[in-house]
Amino acid sequence: MTIEIRYIGKDNGAQFSQAQTRYAKLIAPYAKLSVTPVWNGAIEKAQKIGFAAAQEAYARAFSPRSGYAIALSAEGKSFDSAGFAALIASRASFCFYIGGAYGLDRSFCESCDLCVSLSPLTFSHDLARIVLLEQLYRAFAINARHPYDK
Repeated sequence: MTIEIRYIGKDNGAQFSQAQTRYAKLIAPYAKLSVTPVWNGAIEKAQKIGFAAAQEAYARAFSPRSGYAIALSAEGKSFDSAGFAALIASRASFCFYIGGAYGLDRSFCESCDLCVSLSPLTFSHDLARIVLLEQLYRAFAINARHPYDK
């Protein structure tokens, strides 16, 4: 299985890297994982222009998409842990997309295979990435009947 997480943002160094490294090690027996920040001059310029320009730049930066494409958005489908585990068990390849400061626009979300909500709350891309990694590990543990989820 392969899991790719692509997020709009710069690699902010140590602030969240310890948690990301921990979950990457926990996930390694179950899947090949890559976590990739996506940032370029067009995104930086568009964020200074505003909401619509930024979302458009995010969508362009995330092209082309790969695997079973899942956009993360507060307006997406909610799962409990068992339901998310079933989703993870249903495919061999996933790519998760986490937007930047302005989130992902509706058309990008609709162009993906699925749009998922981690919570109705809004998180920074760094925190969303860690929550997603934890939930991925939890899903693998549930599917493997590992006691982590108890």
